Amino acid sequence: MKTKVSLLAVIISAFLISSCGGEKKDSGETIAVNYKLEIIDSLQFDILSPDLRVADVDTETGDMLVFQYGNPPVAWVFDKSYQVLAKFELPEDHPEAVGNFILSATFFDQGIALMGRFVVNLYDRKFNFIKSMKVSYGPSKLIMPGQKHIFDFYDENGQPQLVTYFGQPQTDLYAMNKEYYDEFNIVDVVNPALSKSSRDTVFQAIGELTPDSRYKKGRAFYFLQPRMWVADRQLYYAINDDTTLFVRNLPEGDIERSYTIPFDKFILLEGYSMGPDGVAEQRKPRDRSGRIESVLHTGNFEIVVYHSGLKLFEIAEFDRDSPDFQKQLNQADSKKYLIL
Repeated sequence: MKTKVSLLAVIISAFLISSCGGEKKDSGETIAVNYKLEIIDSLQFDILSPDLRVADVDTETGDMLVFQYGNPPVAWVFDKSYQVLAKFELPEDHPEAVGNFILSATFFDQGIALMGRFVVNLYDRKFNFIKSMKVSYGPSKLIMPGQKHIFDFYDENGQPQLVTYFGQPQTDLYAMNKEYYDEFNIVDVVNPALSKSSRDTVFQAIGELTPDSRYKKGRAFYFLQPRMWVADRQLYYAINDDTTLFVRNLPEGDIERSYTIPFDKFILLEGYSMGPDGVAEQRKPRDRSGRIESVLHTGNFEIVVYHSGLKLFEIAEFDRDSPDFQKQLNQADSKKYLIL
């Protein structure tokens, strides 16, 4: 049986909308463009799987890295004719496995990097084991299936490196503590060449909150996650409930530019009180805040996939006792695409 994975094609419409929502590329103006998105084709893999993910595509060969999210963890390399070139399938307790789940994956240099909950393993293109690198901090259960959490890049000397995100910053503190935001980081940069054993500390934190960040104003935010992309030695990202897009260089992590995303509407979460009081505040009725689902970069464009959110009075228009209540909210707060 064949498993289908849909592809979105971008069809450019005939009109542009200018928006002075921030700065982009030194122009002093951010340009938002309207596009129409249509599903025009799908990839069909001859695999029976409940949850198949296309992790990466080799732009030179057309080879595709595909994995099954779930237990048992399975990954494949397909050529552009959908023929299987290699298959990975190991029990979770095998010393060369990544555990009980593959969270993300990428082609890396001449090989493959598979990411588990606690580890990044490197293999060649036939899934022969090369090395294992384990994180030195506790990964979070907040890591989102379907998001890409590992990227490859080459530094200016041609050295292959990785960017990883394990669901939380490198801190043992909790979001209800003020110091958490001082220790916050966006991602890790990994240079596998520095790893001589699986326990070597090669996950280097980059991407601190800026001094004027709204997350450093004494309020608690419990589910901060970056939505990110890596291209041309640059990290493009926005925090999932924020309105600023940052571009940092790699591997150093210095900010090269940032700008305000010109959303048509985006309801900001104002945060909660620090400490136990903030936990109780989460149970009170409130607006459904806006959220960024994905950030991508291609060519000269950044693409932001988001939901604007709903005000309390808008939520009140729907019947909470209806079995379709959540479905109705999701339709009212539908997914939007912003191409900048």
